[in-house]
Amino acid sequence: MSNILLGCLHLLSFFFFHHHIATHHYKPTPIPSIPVSISPTAWPSPIASGTPPIYVSGTPTSTIEPTDTVSPTSAISGEPTVTPTVTPTVTITPTATPTPSVISPTPTLSGTPTPTLTPTPTASISPLPTETPIPTTTPTPTPTVTPTPTLTLSPTASPTPTLILTPTPTASATPTVDPSDTPDPSATPTATITPTPDPSIKVGNDISYPQCGQTLPTGQGFGIVGVNDGIAVTTNPCLSTELLWAEQSLGTQNQGKVQLYVNTGNPGTAGRWPSNNVDSQGNTSPNPDGTCDGSISTACAWQYGWNRAVDDVQDKFIPAAQSAGVDTTPSDYMWWLDVETVNSWDSSNLQNNRADLEAMVTYFQSRGITVGIYSISSMWSTIVGTVPSDSNLNGLHSWIPGATDQNGAQSNCSLPSLTSGGSVSLTQFTTNNFDYDYSCL
Repeated sequence: MSNILLGCLHLLSFFFFHHHIATHHYKPTPIPSIPVSISPTAWPSPIASGTPPIYVSGTPTSTIEPTDTVSPTSAISGEPTVTPTVTPTVTITPTATPTPSVISPTPTLSGTPTPTLTPTPTASISPLPTETPIPTTTPTPTPTVTPTPTLTLSPTASPTPTLILTPTPTASATPTVDPSDTPDPSATPTATITPTPDPSIKVGNDISYPQCGQTLPTGQGFGIVGVNDGIAVTTNPCLSTELLWAEQSLGTQNQGKVQLYVNTGNPGTAGRWPSNNVDSQGNTSPNPDGTCDGSISTACAWQYGWNRAVDDVQDKFIPAAQSAGVDTTPSDYMWWLDVETVNSWDSSNLQNNRADLEAMVTYFQSRGITVGIYSISSMWSTIVGTVPSDSNLNGLHSWIPGATDQNGAQSNCSLPSLTSGGSVSLTQFTTNNFDYDYSCL
């Protein structure tokens, strides 16, 4: 009997001992899941009122391991069935909810190895909906990538072709100059679009008043335009148009693309004979032969030549060049003195004829102009005779006419110059249509 009592006491002390530990000393550490192996197929999922279902996974075993103080393998066999009420406080921390939810399961212990747990959830846990914000972050990168199509706005690079096309119209503007346009002396950059002179091009053309209204030559290497209308005191009525024609020349090495020639003469009192040393611009000439008094004298012959040169530059060429819109600087052109017997000369006094031509050369050179003489040796000697060594006619370029074809003109390049110290730089040959000029340089 005493053994039975001792056994009962032992059983009661065991019960109260473990009940005391489970009630006062069990403080579970918050963990994401309950370390209870419970099979989800062992019982239907409990549903808390007004809360989403709580699913506890695992396979139940014969033991419950709330803490390390409870023996995982303790089982009571053959002993009286004791159903203790254990209410452990378990904190479940879902991954997406920072506030833990408390589930107070009330396990039922029986003597059998398969206990029945009835968890009673006391909080609303929505683990699945809290993870739904993940898809909301995935579409946000898509709008940030959409600015890529803005890189396809290649029209910002479209000005490049326009920059490539601008040289073409500027180069083609030269042959389309309208002589009726108001000239702009500051806008005559003709040299910037001048073709590079071609050494193989040796031939040009000269034209004057006889070509007015006629078809003009094309493809010439250089063009020489007559300033006068056949005699020294007149003006070529087509001077502006023919200057434009010369501007379209292709260019020849060592030859000016546009050149000029003027008629000369010494008519005495038959022409516009001067009576003093004042020219048409109101300037007194540096007449080396004294004062002109209107008589047939060397002084008046010199003044006549000076006046013709001033008139050719100031009253004829510059206005025509302005009307054509071409370069108006006289010194930018080569000027030739056309000396022929068809014009009026003083055959009784060759010194006066020389004075006439020397005065023209003096004025041209005072303007920085390069001067040459167009004539043949027989005409030249008939008009001027022997040229003194101190004459400014010496050393000038010579332009020799007389050939009938290019071969003859090329051969004439070897002829002596018209004056001492000069050189033959041009020769001329004439066909039925035009006068052609061959460059000896």
